[in-house]
Amino acid sequence: TLLDFDESTVILDVYVRVDEPVVDYRTHVSGITKLDLEKGMDAREVQFLVASLLKKRILVGHALENDLRLLGISHPPNDIRDTSTYPKFMRHDRRRRRLKDLVHEHLGVQIQEGSHCSKEDAKAALKTIQIGADGMGKFSLFEKSPTV
Repeated sequence: TLLDFDESTVILDVYVRVDEPVVDYRTHVSGITKLDLEKGMDAREVQFLVASLLKKRILVGHALENDLRLLGISHPPNDIRDTSTYPKFMRHDRRRRRLKDLVHEHLGVQIQEGSHCSKEDAKAALKTIQIGADGMGKFSLFEKSPTV
């Protein structure tokens, strides 16, 4: 799921058909079913679409390296704001925390009760990074970085 900065405009929300057979959909956790993937968009089509939508934009989310790797795309590191690697949100031993725990601690909201919802996760990551922005300023978090 890709959301605009306003959190209410869904830019893209699709399932991706995969070429390999799925052994376990983990529906109880992922919320994804066999039918969802069968009706999904072709992986290469999604790859092209997401890459074009992200050009010259700040990407905000949680553990984004996983999504980018699975999509087979890259994004400039200076244009990524990831709640899993943001120092303010990491454990004292520099280990990453679950989005569910960050959102509960910083927003006082429970998410991922039952299966995951990509829209809920996207909104939660954006709200969490927004509250963590104190002292960093809007420019460094959300404006396009200047080319040096």
